[in-house]
Amino acid sequence: MSFIKRKKKVCKVCLTEQYIYARGVCRKCYRPPGKRLQSKRKKDKPAYGFDSQKSLFIALWVRSDKKCVISGRPLQEFWDTERFWSCFAHVLPKGAYPNYKLNPENIWIVHPDIHALYDQGTEKQREESGYDFAPLFAYKETLKQKYRNEFYKS
Repeated sequence: MSFIKRKKKVCKVCLTEQYIYARGVCRKCYRPPGKRLQSKRKKDKPAYGFDSQKSLFIALWVRSDKKCVISGRPLQEFWDTERFWSCFAHVLPKGAYPNYKLNPENIWIVHPDIHALYDQGTEKQREESGYDFAPLFAYKETLKQKYRNEFYKS
């Protein structure tokens, strides 16, 4: 059995000398018929004036007094550390309420330990911590109502 020797030719798309795959184009440039070229995802307009959580968190940090809203503990020690991003708690979860992901009203600046208690802690653990989470949960309910009114109008 003998193989056919192939010669490199100029690709019609990228105009480089390559082994031609099909329709006069190289393997890199070839796309099957019926398949559209994948376009880059259009960037959404910035929500609430922010295009990322990082920019939102930095803006909130600059405006804040750098103290935990619930415990009153100072937070400056977390600046420029891995735990810094844990100082920002979404009152309404991002997954369940995606339209409020970048809403500054939905973010509370708290100590990372308080954030963990709020997100993953049980009611018993929150009570044992000695901190009052009632204002946070009351605010959560009002924010839920505002979200429903804003995005689920009947």
